[in-house]
Amino acid sequence: YGTLERRIAWVSTVGFELETIGAGGAALFEGWMQQERATRGTVTEAEGWNALALESSILKVLGSEDAYRMLIEAAKGWGGYGFSEDYPMATLIRDHWVDTIFEGENDAAQRLGTLFKSLIKRSLGGKIPPLVSTDETWQAREAYLAERFSDHPLLPAMRLAEASKETVNLAAAALMAMPDAINLMHDHSRVQHIGMDLADLVIAAFVNHYVVARALKLADHFGEDGAAIAIRLATVSVYQRDETVRNTARRLVNAIYADRSTGRDEALQRLDALDLRPPIDVLAHRAKIGKHM
Repeated sequence: YGTLERRIAWVSTVGFELETIGAGGAALFEGWMQQERATRGTVTEAEGWNALALESSILKVLGSEDAYRMLIEAAKGWGGYGFSEDYPMATLIRDHWVDTIFEGENDAAQRLGTLFKSLIKRSLGGKIPPLVSTDETWQAREAYLAERFSDHPLLPAMRLAEASKETVNLAAAALMAMPDAINLMHDHSRVQHIGMDLADLVIAAFVNHYVVARALKLADHFGEDGAAIAIRLATVSVYQRDETVRNTARRLVNAIYADRSTGRDEALQRLDALDLRPPIDVLAHRAKIGKHM
C-alpha cells in the first residue's frame, strides 16, 4: 500500500504542475495579447505565440513528457492489467507517447531548436531583465522573503524557486560571457550538450515559479489550512526537482568554461551558495498527499 500511496502522490504532484503551467501559460498569452492590442491596436495570435516561443516550447515539452510519465506510473498501479488492451491504460500510453514527437520532437526541435535559441536571442537582445542578478539583488530578495513570509509554510519552497531562477541567471550569464558565444552555434556537438542542460534549467525555474505562485495565491484566498494540500504539492514539486537542478547547473558551468578556469570557480562557488534546502520531511508530505487523493 505504501508504494501505491507514493505513486499516487507523485502523479498528483505532476498533475498539479501541468495544470498550473497550463493555466499560467494561457494567462501569460492573454496578458501579452491585451497589452499589445492596447499599444498597437491590431495583433494576431500567431504574433503572440511567436513572441512567447520560449514559454510555448516549455509547455509543449513538459506537457508531453510529464503526462506520458504520469501514465506509465499509473499503469504500474494496474499491474498486468495496465498492459492489456482490454483496459484504458495501455491505449492511453500508446496514444500519448506520440505527443513527444508531434509539433516538433522534444529534444532536437524544442529544447535545442526553439527553447535554447529563444533564450539566446532574448539574452542578446536584453529582453530578460536582468540576466545577471547582482549579489545585492539576490540578498535583497532573500531578506524580503525571510521578513514577509517568516512563518509561512511555503517559505522553503519559495526560497528554492528563487534559487532556481538565480541558477538560470548564472548559467546564462556564463554563456554570454564566453569569448566565442556568438560562434557557439557552429560547434554542433558542444551546443547540444549546453543547450539541452540550459533548456532543462529554464523549464525547472519556470515550473517552480508557477507552482509556488499558485499555492501562495490559494493560501491567501483560502487560508493556510484551506490550501494545505496545494502547499504540500508545491513543496514536493520544488524539492523533488532541486537536486537535479543543481547537478545540471554544475555540469553546465563546467561545459561552458571547458578548459578555461577564469570565472569557472567563481560561478561554481555562487551555485554552491544557492543551496538553500532547509530540512523538510518530503516523505511525510507525500504520505499526506497520497492519503488525501
